[in-house]
Amino acid sequence: MDSNIDNTILNAQKRRTVIKFVGWVVIALAFLYGIQTLISPAIERETIQLATVEKGDVSSSIIASGIVVPRFEQQISSPLQTEISKVFLKAGAQVKAGDIIMELNSSKILLIVNGLRDQIQLKEVATERLKQQQTKDVRALQSRIELLNVDLRGQNIHLNRYLELQVKHIVSDFDVDTAKLTVEKTQIELRQLKEQVNDIRGLIKIDLAKIALEKKILTHQLVTHQALLAQCEVRAPYDGILTQVLDQTGQNVTQGLTLAKVANLKSYRIKGTLSDYYAQQLSNGLEIKIKLPSGDSVGTLTRVLPTVTDGVMQILVDFNQPDISQLRPNLRLELEVITAQKQQSLRVKNGIAFNGGGLQEIFIVNQDSATKRKITTGMSNAQYIEIIDGLKQGDEVIISDISEYQHLANIQIN
Repeated sequence: MDSNIDNTILNAQKRRTVIKFVGWVVIALAFLYGIQTLISPAIERETIQLATVEKGDVSSSIIASGIVVPRFEQQISSPLQTEISKVFLKAGAQVKAGDIIMELNSSKILLIVNGLRDQIQLKEVATERLKQQQTKDVRALQSRIELLNVDLRGQNIHLNRYLELQVKHIVSDFDVDTAKLTVEKTQIELRQLKEQVNDIRGLIKIDLAKIALEKKILTHQLVTHQALLAQCEVRAPYDGILTQVLDQTGQNVTQGLTLAKVANLKSYRIKGTLSDYYAQQLSNGLEIKIKLPSGDSVGTLTRVLPTVTDGVMQILVDFNQPDISQLRPNLRLELEVITAQKQQSLRVKNGIAFNGGGLQEIFIVNQDSATKRKITTGMSNAQYIEIIDGLKQGDEVIISDISEYQHLANIQIN
């Protein structure tokens, strides 16, 4: 005969069943949590760097290094082949315009200068001698002309008398013709003497012109060699600093050899260096951001130098508004060459997570997790990178290096 089971026992059995079920659920949840933990590793929030997508100006730039150099540097060359006699100043010395830097041996050029002076003096003596000879010869001819003029007046009187007597048949026609011939002869002699005077003056004028031309050539040579003689005293062309000096006394120098360089400290520019990989992106007129010790300044790329050495090219940058008080020769600076600019574009702070421009993957943050997403980026610089597609304004992304999680689709953030 069956007996009825006590209700208390039945209730206890139900409680044990419920407890077992809850226990299995807890175990299942713990298992699922562990599996998810294995699939989505966690990362500490303080170990990552976050940035928010915003709108603003963005530019594409190239980082270069530069060194401050004087904008104007004059090279002083040797005017002739000689040797250094004495050096007064060394490289690095401050100079004023006209300060003597060195002396060159000028003995040879001095001999040439003195010889030219003697030749010029001889030409002056020859000129004076010709003038005196002309005066003497012309005076002698003019004396003869005066005497012939007197003879001609007498002969004309004699002829006129014969013509009067011829009418009265006192003198013959022969006597009259003879008197006429005498007058004509004297007139011819006078004309010839006057022509001789003109000839003498013309020849002397030609000789004087020749001597004057020779003297002019010698004077030009003298001026040229006097200038060379003056250049044997090598002087500073303006206020500045000596950046280079040949300081070996007795050293032989050839014509055109650089003896010294003087830099003008009133104006500076920057000589920048960067990889020739960027050569196609460079052109004159690009804006340059210059990192000065006291803050940023702006300059302009004025020249791309054509030479490339070991894959490194050089550029020249002028300051738009230079503050000379901050500058000194050989000061090293960082340059940012702006190659393109856009206004009010989507942008985010640049970081290691980005790999240049184009299609790439990045993690977008949503509260306590981050999800990988494909995005397209555009131009970039050291501060910002342009977002073309895949993100919107206000999105928060990880910009630090999390390459070890790149293979995952999701990351937990603690």
